[in-house]
Amino acid sequence: MKRFLFCVAVFGCIMVGNTSCGSRTRTAETSRQEESYPLNLSDMHIRDPFILANVADSTYYMHANSGKKSFLCYASKDLRRWKLCGESFRPDPDFWGEHEFWAPKVYRYRGHYYLFASFFSERYRRGISIFISDRPDCGFRPLVNAPITPKGWMCLDGTLYVDKDGQPWLIYAREWIEVQIGEIYAQRLSDDLSHTIGEPVFLFKGSDADWPGLITTGAQTGIITNAPFIYTTDSGKLLLIWSSFCANGEYAIGVAVSHSGELRGPWHQRSGALNDDGGHAMIFRDFQGSLLISYHTNEPPVQVILRPVRIQQEEIIFLN
Repeated sequence: MKRFLFCVAVFGCIMVGNTSCGSRTRTAETSRQEESYPLNLSDMHIRDPFILANVADSTYYMHANSGKKSFLCYASKDLRRWKLCGESFRPDPDFWGEHEFWAPKVYRYRGHYYLFASFFSERYRRGISIFISDRPDCGFRPLVNAPITPKGWMCLDGTLYVDKDGQPWLIYAREWIEVQIGEIYAQRLSDDLSHTIGEPVFLFKGSDADWPGLITTGAQTGIITNAPFIYTTDSGKLLLIWSSFCANGEYAIGVAVSHSGELRGPWHQRSGALNDDGGHAMIFRDFQGSLLISYHTNEPPVQVILRPVRIQQEEIIFLN
C-alpha cells in the first residue's frame, strides 16, 4: 500500500504539471526530520562527546557527560540534527563510583556495545570501568563493579584499542594531580574486556611534547594529559591524539605518532598543538566515508565541534 501511494503521488505531480510538488515533498520531509530530531548541534552544550557511527541502523550515537551521576545519549541521522535518547547509564545504589562521571565512550565489539567511563570515589579514588549492553543507546551495566585500572592509581579517560592481532587494549591517562606530569598508559584486556592482563605499559608523558603549559591547582603545579584516542592510518602508523592546556591556557589537542605501528611505540610527539579551540577529541568516518574529528570547546557556553579532516602521512589536516 505504501508503494502504491508513493506511485500515485508521483503520477499526480506529472499529470498536473506541478513543478513544486517535489519541493513540497522535500519541505515536508525536512519538517518531519526536524520534529524527530529537534536539536541543532550548536544548541548542545555538552562535554566529552563521543560519536559512534552505528552501521547496524545507520544512526550516529553521541554519548556525553550529563553533569550529574549519569551519562546521556543523543541520536542523529545526519550529524546536524539530534534527539535526546535519554540516559545511557545511571548507576545502581551499590555502584562503586560516587562522583565525577566523566568521558563516556561507546564501541561495538564482538557483537555487543561497550561503554568506557571514569568515576571517583573515596574508596577507590579515580578509576575507569567498562559496561556492556545489547543496545548502542542504553541499558549499560558494569562488567565488574570496581575500577579496571590499577588499584591506588588515579586514572581517567579510558578508550578501547584493538591491535592488528585482534587483541583488545585499554588506553588511559594517569592523573597529573598524582604524578605531577600527566602520563598515558596502555594495558592488555581479556577478550571479554572484564579484566586486565599483565602490567601497565607506559607510552609517554605530557612533557614529551613541546606545546603543553604548566597549570596550578592549589599548591600543585604540573602538566595535564587526558583524552587519549588512537587512530590507525592507511600506511599502518598509529596516531594517538590527546589533550592538555597550552602555555596561554587554551585547551588543545596534541598528536603522538608510532611510526612502527606498534602500540609500544616508540611514540614521537608532533611539534605544536593541532588546534587552540578545544580538546577531548576522537576521529571517526561518517556513513559517506568522510573522516571527521569531534571535540568540545572549553569556555562556556561549551560546544561540540565537528570538523572534516584528512590524514596525510602522519599529519592531521583540517579541511575547514
